[in-house]
Amino acid sequence: MSTERIALACVSCGSTQFRHPSGRELQPEDVLTCNGCERQVTVGEARKQAAEAVRKALTNTLGSMFKPR
Repeated sequence: MSTERIALACVSCGSTQFRHPSGRELQPEDVLTCNGCERQVTVGEARKQAAEAVRKALTNTLGSMFKPR
């Protein structure tokens, strides 16, 4: 199995740079702060939003491959 990384982007300003607690693995309740606009979101919420974006992208990309003809 391979691992891929995706870039998160701020929903307010589009920045992909965030500040977060360092020195340990991020927990769902940890807060990410956008470097562009200072908007804050928890790691858990950011993960949910990223998972939904990936699901939509895969459905759009692969969805037609499995439809009956």
